[in-house]
Amino acid sequence: MWMVLTGITVHGQPKIACDSEGDESPACICWSETVSCQDADLTAVPSDIPPDTIVLKLSRNKISSLPQMVFGYLPQLSTLNLRYNKMSYIEAGAFDGLGGSLHELHLSINDLASLEEGVFRNLTSLEYLDLVDNKICTLSSGIFRGLTSLDHILLDGNRLSSLPADVFFDTPSLGTVHLARNRIKNPENVLPSLPPNITSLDLSGNGLGNLETAAFIGFPRLSTLRLKSNNISFLPEDVFLGLEALITLSLDHNSLVELTGNMFSNHPSLAILGLRNNEIATIEVGLFSRFPRLLLIDLQSNRLASVPPGTFANLSVLREIGLNDNKLESLDEDIFKDLRRLQTIRLEDNEIKRLPSGIFSEANLEDLLILNLHENDLTVIENGTFDNLPSIQSISLEENLLMTVDCGMVPSQNMSASLEYVKVTCTCQFKPLFDCPNFAWLGEKTLCILDTAFE
Repeated sequence: MWMVLTGITVHGQPKIACDSEGDESPACICWSETVSCQDADLTAVPSDIPPDTIVLKLSRNKISSLPQMVFGYLPQLSTLNLRYNKMSYIEAGAFDGLGGSLHELHLSINDLASLEEGVFRNLTSLEYLDLVDNKICTLSSGIFRGLTSLDHILLDGNRLSSLPADVFFDTPSLGTVHLARNRIKNPENVLPSLPPNITSLDLSGNGLGNLETAAFIGFPRLSTLRLKSNNISFLPEDVFLGLEALITLSLDHNSLVELTGNMFSNHPSLAILGLRNNEIATIEVGLFSRFPRLLLIDLQSNRLASVPPGTFANLSVLREIGLNDNKLESLDEDIFKDLRRLQTIRLEDNEIKRLPSGIFSEANLEDLLILNLHENDLTVIENGTFDNLPSIQSISLEENLLMTVDCGMVPSQNMSASLEYVKVTCTCQFKPLFDCPNFAWLGEKTLCILDTAFE
């Protein structure tokens, strides 16, 4: 083990990184088995890095290239961070000597337009390869050959339009593939190249357009699929056929206008369904009930004017519903019925004018913690509306047009211990809930949000 050491710099490039006779280096901080040379204005990798270094941080410099064997004298190096440099060229063999030790390699946010075949050769222990936000247009078929331990590869933010058919042929451990923000217009240009055992795939931000039936068949272990921002306006029947291990599906920021049951197949483990920022106006009743393990349904920022009764029926483990920023004017009184594990309901930024009697108090919402109703058109909230919510912590009602708020709106029992605040909009003259004689504690938990519109 060695302590904080020194180095000598010449025109932004140190002759040595660490020297045993100093206290601190102007280029590198060397501590235990970590060497940090971040933000040091380096133009090349410093020499004399201690051979027992395990973590080497060279991010936020001006290193433009890596010569062969530049790290060859660091046989224990496990993590190498070269993010935020000016890297445009890496010589084949630059990482020679690290084959048995290197587990993480970070090369994101550089200027790499291509990768020379052999640049990653012999890195048999490499598990995590980050190439995000470069300028890579093509990959050679053998670029990842020999990366037998590779589990994560991140290629987001490049210029790829396709992949060679055998580019991942020699990566048997590969589980996570990120290809977001590339130029992939047709999934068939990349999907046949992916190993069948991958568990996570991100194709967001490619402009894929509408998909074909069974587009992702052949990936039986895929548990996470992200398709955000792809101009998808329609999902054909059984588009996700074969994805029986699917847990997370993100379709956010697309152009979907409706959701029907035949769009989906058998996904018994589906837990996270992201649909925010689409144009969804209709949802087929019973669609969500096909996925009894759903934990989160995010429908924020769509065009829903109503939610049919039974939309969330039989979702016994559901934790969160996001219906905020839609066009809802009313809600069915049983819409949240028997969602006992539900913790968060987001209804803000709608046009709701009234709440049906019993919508919350008779729904058996035993675990509800957060209820957001701000920025609606509510004028009156009936007594007992928030009864029987034993776990509630916050109720947000600000930016409504509440003319009257009665003390009976909030129950005096079974709430005082858990409730953290009730937010309402009022003026200094209109302070609802502050003077309720039966439970003085409520006034202390009421946040009066000043709004001159009430004056």
